[in-house]
Formats: sequence, C-alpha cells, structure tokens
Amino acid sequence: MSDTREQSSYGKRAEGAGGLGFIESNGKKTGDIVIDAHPESFQLEKTGYRLFVNVPEKKEIEVIDAVKRSVLARWPITSGENNFPMALDEAHHRLFVGCWKPPQLLIFDTETGKQVAAGEIAGSTDDLFYDSSRGRIYVLTSKGFLEVFQQKIPITTTGSHVTRLHPGPKPAFLFRTGGTLRCRARSR
Repeated sequence: MSDTREQSSYGKRAEGAGGLGFIESNGKKTGDIVIDAHPESFQLEKTGYRLFVNVPEKKEIEVIDAVKRSVLARWPITSGENNFPMALDEAHHRLFVGCWKPPQLLIFDTETGKQVAAGEIAGSTDDLFYDSSRGRIYVLTSKGFLEVFQQKIPITTTGSHVTRLHPGPKPAFLFRTGGTLRCRARSR
C-alpha cells in the first residue's frame, strides 16, 4: 500500500511474528512496526495518520500511528474469528471487517474502536471493498457470491443484495471502471 504524502509504502514483514515495514519510493527501508502476530489486511487513512491492521490470530484490529510508528490501540473482535479483509470509510469513521467464523461483515466506529453493526454473509470472504460514491460495501465470498450492503449513516447497513457470480470458483478480485463493478473469477 502506498502513501504519496510521504512517498512511503507499507508492507508485511516476512521475518518474525508479524509487522509492517516502511519503504521509501527509492526502495530504502526506513523502519518497521512489530505486530502481535501475522497481519492480514490493513487500511491507511488518507487524511489522517493511522493504519488499521487485521490480526486474526489475536482476534483484534491493531491501530498504528504511521508517523510515530507505534501501536495506538488494540480493538478486540468479540463476535467473530478469522478477521481477514477490511475496507475503510474514512469520511464516516467506519471500518468494515470480514470474518470467516461465523461468516459476517463487522462494522467498527474508528473514533471509538467499538463494533457498531454486523451483517451475515454467505460464506467466508477474502475480499471486500467500499464504494464511497454509492455508500456500498461489496463482499466477495468463497461460495461464489457477491454481496452488496448499502450503508445507512450513522451506523447501520441495510440487508444485503446477493448475486451469484459463478458456481464453484472463488472470486479473485473486484475492480471499478467507468462506474461499473466487475469481478473476475479464478479459472477452475
């Protein structure tokens, strides 16, 4: 993940229990942060200084100060396990987290660190995306479904609209071009 404000990139460290490395655009490593366990998805504020990091082994989200390179907080995930993908709605202070057990979308308030809503999904997820222009959260599930949640401010989501993508293969990624969402499925 790249941060153009400081021309820095962030990436998972290979060594040790877990961490994030800071790398300048010229490839020079400028530092790192040790994480309690192997990190999964992470999101960077565009107008702030925080990184939100999913740490499934610890069932938590670690909040990192990207300037001081220190852990600010650890938010427990009490209503699910295997928190892997995440997306950020910085404008409304919402962090969306996908859990495998039970399969659900959790919504956290980034000002308080508290879970404020949850929605059931049709299977585990490796990818989810937030579309700020539409206020929608797109969740790709391992069972080949695309679930669309409509965000309602201040804290809830409406029930999901489920679309079957393709029987069998797990979706690989979702991208937006010209206002259209497209999903590419892995070949069998």
